[in-house]
Amino acid sequence: MKNIKLFKDHNEVWYTGEDILNKLKEVGAHECDVLFVHTDVAFGIINPGLKRKQYLGCLYEILQELNVGTLVFPAFTFSFCNKEIYDVKNSRTFMGALNEYIRNQPGVVRSIDPILSMISAGDKANLFDHIGKNSLGINSAYDILHQQENVKFLFFGAEIGECFTYIHYVEDIMRVPYRFDMSFSGAIIDEEGNRFEDEYKLYAGVPVLSQHVRIILRIIY
Repeated sequence: MKNIKLFKDHNEVWYTGEDILNKLKEVGAHECDVLFVHTDVAFGIINPGLKRKQYLGCLYEILQELNVGTLVFPAFTFSFCNKEIYDVKNSRTFMGALNEYIRNQPGVVRSIDPILSMISAGDKANLFDHIGKNSLGINSAYDILHQQENVKFLFFGAEIGECFTYIHYVEDIMRVPYRFDMSFSGAIIDEEGNRFEDEYKLYAGVPVLSQHVRIILRIIY
């Protein structure tokens, strides 16, 4: 991984896995116990000699090489909002190619939240086993994350203004007047294949209309 040329920039400069790992360490990404990672892997021109899974695998390996206790990634599906069944093992995430790749790797655990699920790997892979039914507020995955010590957020190619969902958790806790609770119900298929009906809340900022829900939720997110 370390010596593989992954991508090049507009100046034709190539970057290896080691280059990326060193840069992550320069910003202190490894100096925490829990690292929450927002991703956007469109860094530059990808090496055409690498297959898609090879490239994504190298990026995941780089993050693992940080030797952080626990890695956490958003794996949102908005399943109930879209009137879809949430299948913990099989529902794809809308959070990018790298997150979807990681979701399917050994040792990665996914939370049961049918709106804003999380995936985690490492010492606390089961960190979100006992989440509540509020996707943003008390007992949500973000609330559990807030209770941990030595947590950092990493924007791995992503822009902070585009995807810092944690701020909506703060808005929920503060009960800001421009958002409100919306309830969504549907079916969940858990890790063991058991199907059951359930209901979750989301602290939304605009009316959610089913026929346009993906566009609207993209704005909320």
